[in-house]
Amino acid sequence: MVFVSIEAGILDTTTGVQFLLKYVVEKDVLTLNFFSAQTGVREFALPPRAVKTLSTRPLVSISINVVATYEQVEKGFASSAHSSALNIANLETQEDIELLSQISLRGTLLRDQNWLILGNPALASSNNASVYLPADNKVAFAEASASNTTVTLYDVYQATRFTQQHVRAIGRYSVGKGLYLNVQDATLSRTNLTGLHLRCLTLPQAPFTYITNAPDGTAVIERGHVADVWRILQNTLGFTYTCWLPSDPTWGTTRDGKWTGMVGAMLNREADVIVAPLDNTVERAGVVTFTIGLRNTASRMVIKSRALMDSTWTTFTHEFTKEAWGGTLALMFLAPPFLAFVTHFSPSERERISLKDAYVISVGALAYQGASVETTSSPGRIVMIVIFFGTLLTYCHYTSALVASLTVASTTLPVESLQDVIESGSYELGITSGTSLEGEFQHSKTSPFKEAWETLIKPHLDDMPTVYQQGIDRAAAGSYAYVLEESVYSYEFSHDCRVTPTPPRYFISPTGFAFQHDSPYVKIFNHQLLRMRNSGILDRSWEQFQPPKDLCQSSDVVSLNPTQVFTAFLLLMVGAGLALLMLPVEKLCWNTCHKKKEEEDPIPPHLGWAWWE
Repeated sequence: MVFVSIEAGILDTTTGVQFLLKYVVEKDVLTLNFFSAQTGVREFALPPRAVKTLSTRPLVSISINVVATYEQVEKGFASSAHSSALNIANLETQEDIELLSQISLRGTLLRDQNWLILGNPALASSNNASVYLPADNKVAFAEASASNTTVTLYDVYQATRFTQQHVRAIGRYSVGKGLYLNVQDATLSRTNLTGLHLRCLTLPQAPFTYITNAPDGTAVIERGHVADVWRILQNTLGFTYTCWLPSDPTWGTTRDGKWTGMVGAMLNREADVIVAPLDNTVERAGVVTFTIGLRNTASRMVIKSRALMDSTWTTFTHEFTKEAWGGTLALMFLAPPFLAFVTHFSPSERERISLKDAYVISVGALAYQGASVETTSSPGRIVMIVIFFGTLLTYCHYTSALVASLTVASTTLPVESLQDVIESGSYELGITSGTSLEGEFQHSKTSPFKEAWETLIKPHLDDMPTVYQQGIDRAAAGSYAYVLEESVYSYEFSHDCRVTPTPPRYFISPTGFAFQHDSPYVKIFNHQLLRMRNSGILDRSWEQFQPPKDLCQSSDVVSLNPTQVFTAFLLLMVGAGLALLMLPVEKLCWNTCHKKKEEEDPIPPHLGWAWWE
């Protein structure tokens, strides 16, 4: 905005008019709004020389407003408030100073619109002036030299309303040399926030913030990626700060229409900034203003790791499918009758094999044992070959699968995505209460996130983990999928071999600092963060907090636990028990029946029965 004096001023000189024309061209201005403080002396009129010179600039519109109050100034912006407008006003009389004070204290016009003040910038900081020029104001001051041969441009700003104004020259116009500007956007080079004290909120989260509690109840961010960046910003800009942990120690989400956690505390004006890795979500961005992100974060789902033969009842059966076991049993039960049949009726068979012996031969072949009988007929040999070849293949496949399961854990996960969890019907889904994930699931309109929220999260929202360790423990117990930030898993739980992450990454978003919506410091912080990113400072800080790779590795020798061998011992105990039960029965039967029969008609104990016996 440019304030034009009623008395002789910059625009009453040729140098001043030429300066303004050059400035309009440099800033690509299409609209000039002249504001003059009403003095009651005489009406304001733009000098004819200025009108004639500015008219040479094509497509430039000019308006003149004589105002006395802030409301009149604000009304003058109703039709001309756009980025290519330049607002010009004078700063010489007491009325000019009072009008500028009203504009600076009662609204955000100095922050939202481009202004050019014609006059000495020292008048804005005099004892009788109450002009507040915030750190992100868009005001430039232009002062002519005593000889009216040069015009100097000044940038003026202050860290807070009650701190000293910082004044510096940012450009100069002189006859014959033209206009020279040191900076195109003065806001980006404002680096002196001395006197500013920020109230901040924070929460611990590796590797961003490692926090200790001070005796006075404040929180000290000792180290971490966020701590490094924040410390550099403090040293560069000169501000001070005090941090606290929020009374509601969560990150912030909506519950019953109200914000919780740190975001809720910001809305209650309990702090000026959040110094923590706060995820930039659409919902949060509507109530706080985020800086440039320090890192892009994503979420991963973790489930129980696949162990070596981790099932008690299927340890020795999961090597085959149901169909494979059916084929094996069919071979065991159908092949022996064929063997007994062909050896009994074949005329070239020297030795007949009973049905009982045929089953013994089949079971022995399956156990990789030979037979004490010899078949001489072609049909008998064919059946024997089928039995031994079939059982050999079955034995080789089974033992190889069993050895593999004892030495190499399966890489196939029971569920690998949210969709798998929803479709499984046997898995629960968990998130940490109060984090950005709650809002992401709650407000998502797409599948599978919406379906996961409605069926797996919302009905159990009160039972969700409140700390990360609780969610990891539930996932390690089995049939539970836990979604958490990828960085949290990498830095805090990658050494926990009980759980493993699934491949998909969800909700990729930037994370960083958050200010109040009306904070004048966001643009300054963003510029410093951008410089740190371009110079590699952010990446170097991040790298020094990277965890060791492959923290969870299997040892060379894997010890079997009781769960893995329980089935084998159970079979042994069942067999021993049956043998002990059968012993008295067999002894009784022998004493009463078979002993007498053996004395009357002795029969060789092997191959002496009929083929069907």
